[in-house]
Amino acid sequence: MRTIWARRTSARLALAVGVLALGLALLALLAHAEPRLAGSNDVPAASVLARTPATGTRFCQRGELLPAGTAALRLSLRAAGGPAVQVAATRAGRTLARGTHAGGWRGAGVTVALRPAAQRDARVAVCVTLAGGGPVAVLGSGGRMRISYLRAGRESWLALAPTLAERAAPGLGTDGTPIAVVCLLLMLGAVAVALRETGREEP
Repeated sequence: MRTIWARRTSARLALAVGVLALGLALLALLAHAEPRLAGSNDVPAASVLARTPATGTRFCQRGELLPAGTAALRLSLRAAGGPAVQVAATRAGRTLARGTHAGGWRGAGVTVALRPAAQRDARVAVCVTLAGGGPVAVLGSGGRMRISYLRAGRESWLALAPTLAERAAPGLGTDGTPIAVVCLLLMLGAVAVALRETGREEP
């Protein structure tokens, strides 16, 4: 009997630890901060549009919507040792914002800070100039490169919970904060119930 009781206790303890670990991992994931997304051009980075030598390469992508508050652009460029990247957002021949990123980056994207940040929504041409470094692959679809627009700072899913709740429950007459709190309480309640069940003795 003691052996059976010990096995059940060990199983309950293991389940409790697993549930706690899952809850903590979920909270850590929700609390992880990422750059704040203002929007994108909704172009998937599904294929390589072009492979360009870095030095002296310049191209412009017109018809881009630069959202208000944009402080950086993430360009879907892939390189093993990326060149220096210069970006200018222009409209009717006038530069609204520009930025530069040093060479040496790697991966499938490079984020270039803009100065000044966009004050209002504007249709612009995003012009990119590459200098130095190795060859670059331009990623996108339908002849257009994917571009993401980022606000200043970083934020987590927890910080976005009120906004997401508000958008998910229109017409409820609330700013979304109570709904976000209820969702969090429900998650914690589920963890508590699981822990309680593991503590019950079987007949």
